[in-house]
Amino acid sequence: AIKKGKYPAPSMTREEVFECFAAGVDSLNFPTPSGKQRDISRLKWSTLLKCYKKAEASKREEWEEVIARKERIDPISSDMPHDSRWYKHSPKDKLFDRKRTPTTYKFPMLNLERMYLLWHCGDDDQQISAMKYFNKKDVAHVARGIASLSEVRKLMGNIDLEARKRGMEIKDGMTPSEAIACLRAGYPGLGIPPKTPDGRPRDILRMKWSSAANIKGTWKGSDVNEAEEISEAEKNEED
Repeated sequence: AIKKGKYPAPSMTREEVFECFAAGVDSLNFPTPSGKQRDISRLKWSTLLKCYKKAEASKREEWEEVIARKERIDPISSDMPHDSRWYKHSPKDKLFDRKRTPTTYKFPMLNLERMYLLWHCGDDDQQISAMKYFNKKDVAHVARGIASLSEVRKLMGNIDLEARKRGMEIKDGMTPSEAIACLRAGYPGLGIPPKTPDGRPRDILRMKWSSAANIKGTWKGSDVNEAEEISEAEKNEED
């Protein structure tokens, strides 16, 4: 409104209020998911606030991607092509200062299945190497990054250990399908109760990794395959 010459004041007439309002909302553009233009003047303030926050989050993500592209180093030829995505946080950084994450990186809080894929396969869309190669330096700039990496490493290590016991091969570089096969073989080793306290089947692979880390090892059931059988039944229903 101010940019258009309409200045809000401590005391305003009804007409002045409407003039400021019309001038202010005219610059807002929050289309519906189908692309139609919303009537901003008829939105509840709470809905308008949600639209604004969503638009701001989208702008922030675009800006973070711009920063990440600037920090990205050209792929480095090595014996580990699946661990060749690097970033320089400062133009003054030397080669040994490079990190596997950009300054805009946020530690992922995803479900167990998606986290396991990031752990072994990385994120092609975000140009991030497999997280199993991360060290403290790569996440030192991230809130709770070092602690979260330690927790995830233990969790994924438990899954990999059980998968190996069941005859699966945990390779340095894995395809998503190979990783999912290892995950399905190994997650029962986490010792997570296959049912919730109220008796409902628990979809362990869709639990957030942080929740899985909190309750792993709490189930001492006699049938170690029960959790796997429940998940396999759910998978068959989806298919």
